[in-house]
Amino acid sequence: MFDIKFFRKKKRNPWLELFEGNSKQIAKAIAIFAFIAMLVFVFLISLAPKNFPTTQIINISEGATLEDVTDLFEERRVISSPFFFKIVMKVTFNEKDIKGGDYFFEEPLSVFSVSRKISRGDFGLDPIKITIPEGSTLVDIADYFASSFL
Repeated sequence: MFDIKFFRKKKRNPWLELFEGNSKQIAKAIAIFAFIAMLVFVFLISLAPKNFPTTQIINISEGATLEDVTDLFEERRVISSPFFFKIVMKVTFNEKDIKGGDYFFEEPLSVFSVSRKISRGDFGLDPIKITIPEGSTLVDIADYFASSFL
């Protein structure tokens, strides 16, 4: 006699049946997931570091290269990802537009904002005009500064 188990159909995995015939929908779902994951990654990597230097003046020397600025900003914790900072600078065509000078960042900034500031020369320092009357002594000048800026 014949053995029945030879003629039995193999059991299929029920998970495979879900995906059968839906390859376009699966590809769309994977693409959407990958796009959202990429956006979240870019958002997180572009955020300012937790210990962003809001109380320091950072000097970029005239003629500094992107590499010099990246090293300086990484050392001073202005950026968290040197690689991403370089990409932003190159993609926005700001690589050659770095303006040297003293920069003061009042609040933590994203990589995009830092890139924009150093390419526009937005130093964050507001100059003030001071007139010291002729013949003023050091004590008079000190009193003037104390009353004006404290």
